Amino acid sequence: MKIVEKYPTMERFDYIVNRWKEQLIQCQTDTNELVFRLSDFVQTELDINRIKSNRWIPCSERMPLGGRVLATTKQGYVVDVIFVVNGSQWFRNGEYFPTDTVIAWMPMPDAYKPPESEVQ
Repeated sequence: MKIVEKYPTMERFDYIVNRWKEQLIQCQTDTNELVFRLSDFVQTELDINRIKSNRWIPCSERMPLGGRVLATTKQGYVVDVIFVVNGSQWFRNGEYFPTDTVIAWMPMPDAYKPPESEVQ
């Protein structure tokens, strides 16, 4: 069978090429999403390992992905703050917290869970 017989018109050929382009674009989008999620997962694992090792993450190294974290200030205080990625701002008790005072941060640790022998 000749190609001309399989695809008798140029419109049909254009349609197939356009469908391939659409599928390629979708594959690229899916790949980008997968890479983003994998990167997020790896970063979360790194954060968990740092919590276990009690290591603070300098703001100069990287900023949190957002949400509630513990922060160390230039004055030596440890505070519970919320970091908002959009705008790169810190908040404490609903109030703006000066960004230039935070020098390091770490994700919030899990709440204490007493051993079952201590639970009444």
